Amino acid sequence: PLTGQLRSFSNFMVYAHLNLLIPAAEIIAGLFFLLRNRSAWMLGMIVALSKLISLVMFFSPGMAEFLNPGLIVACIIFAAIYLGLLALLLSKPMRNKYAPTTNTWMLIIGIALIILADTMRMGRI
Repeated sequence: PLTGQLRSFSNFMVYAHLNLLIPAAEIIAGLFFLLRNRSAWMLGMIVALSKLISLVMFFSPGMAEFLNPGLIVACIIFAAIYLGLLALLLSKPMRNKYAPTTNTWMLIIGIALIILADTMRMGRI
């Protein structure tokens, strides 16, 4: 059952858009990687960076009341996975293959910061 805020499509998109967009971006990045597309590298970097920052910020002082040992372990495991993915994407062979330019790096960091700001605006962190 949906809560009152999520009953209409527009409200659903306002409050839950990242719950749809980030997993969709992960799937698209995976498919593009199979096609060896440069966009996959950029999308993978954006997703991994924004997820890693979100997981690190999840441990802010305001979240202390929600943390239990199981949740902490799960967050550490997911942070390790995204850190490993980020390390893989930043490895020298990957950088040589996809040859990112300064504009590519600016785009990756800019989109990751926009996702992070949206996450913070919606009160998820």
